[in-house]
Amino acid sequence: MCPQKVKSATEAGVFIRSVEGFQCPLRNPYTGYDANYSSQRLVLAEERLVYSQSEIQQMRAFLKNMTKKQPPTLRVVQGGSKCTIHLQMTNITSGGVQINLVGVQVIGKPHPNNYQYRAIETCSITEDCVAASGPGPCSTFGATLNLSPDMATSAMAKPINLQAGAAFVCTKLYQQPKDVVDFILSLTSTKPYIYSVVPILSVTNSKGSSIFTIPSMASTLAIITSAQISCFKLQGMQFVQEELNPTYQEMNCNFPDTFP
Repeated sequence: MCPQKVKSATEAGVFIRSVEGFQCPLRNPYTGYDANYSSQRLVLAEERLVYSQSEIQQMRAFLKNMTKKQPPTLRVVQGGSKCTIHLQMTNITSGGVQINLVGVQVIGKPHPNNYQYRAIETCSITEDCVAASGPGPCSTFGATLNLSPDMATSAMAKPINLQAGAAFVCTKLYQQPKDVVDFILSLTSTKPYIYSVVPILSVTNSKGSSIFTIPSMASTLAIITSAQISCFKLQGMQFVQEELNPTYQEMNCNFPDTFP
């Protein structure tokens, strides 16, 4: 696994920081998984279901310590019913700052995501999975955007205003000097598509209002449906497909975010 990468930018008196930018799904501290847990998907690299004892031992060693070399039997891919970015924003001015809008611009043309995910139930290999937990309260804000492949798709696309549909955990996002707030922005899609996006913010400070993008946090995201996932559980030396309720398929098979 690659080490976590911190991305940052300073605009309109706000220092904006994100660990790894957009993720499918969002990992620690909001998933409850340990720091080694991948922000992408771990799936079987091949269609075969029977593996040698040595191959299973390699899988187990990797799942227990993802800093080790990834075995060729496993593949890391991106994909989730929801892709999320955790933005930590600090007011570095001497006056108040109001965050008016947090959203994305879609860059280029979205593409269908037809990948079939042969997911594995990691607990059947390691038997030490950690239960998920939610975000902390009042310094955290959040909103969800539902993307569509039919929407305007250019670098100058109209920003998506979250004011009307925002699901804020707290009240309006106003920061005093040195205040730090967390914003969790999640993206879903009407169809399983691959999008290229860049975050966009609107900020008001003592000098007025401005809208800006954060190019350093631009990302390509793969959004999926439950029909694309097959879940396999290790029994002895063979992976056996499990029949799961589609509503909880991601949660039960190394896919922690659930489908609406």
